[in-house]
Amino acid sequence: MKCKKCDLCGANLDFGEKCDCKKENGQPHANENSPKEDADTSNPDNSIPHKSKIIKTNPLRDLRISKKIPAKEIIELVRAKYPKYDKTLQSKCERGEEYGVELRKDAMDALYEAYAPEELEKLKKKRRGGHRLTCRITCRLEDDEYNRLVACIKEDGFDQMQAWLTYIVRNYLKAKSQKGNP
Repeated sequence: MKCKKCDLCGANLDFGEKCDCKKENGQPHANENSPKEDADTSNPDNSIPHKSKIIKTNPLRDLRISKKIPAKEIIELVRAKYPKYDKTLQSKCERGEEYGVELRKDAMDALYEAYAPEELEKLKKKRRGGHRLTCRITCRLEDDEYNRLVACIKEDGFDQMQAWLTYIVRNYLKAKSQKGNP
């Protein structure tokens, strides 16, 4: 079979195939220009990772394949929580990016607990944000009160609200413990 060559880029084309070296928007083919000449240096965030398509992995499929778990076992375990879960749903959940379906968090946690408890611990830490200090306190203020508070905190040398609040709470507790309160 005789191949045709593109006049612009030299690519071998099958019969009836059109070369895509000149796109509809007038952009030249990647091989036609020097990357140094055409690089957009005005935007430092313009890098390959930002332009590339992000491929999200599927935790259900990853778990099944990495631990070599038969789909039938996964279905039985999930069916204990959700009786109508079946092979069709299993398949769709494993291809969630195609169907817009994913397994509920509690069912996924049950699978991790049964087959990969170490992964469940990692996930729990990740869900908590990985912070060593997990307890938090909050309050709500009027806008003007908040703005005045932020200005005063910065004036006192604290760069973050978290640092100031921790300082205040710890000093309060220290003063209470010195007075004999728990």
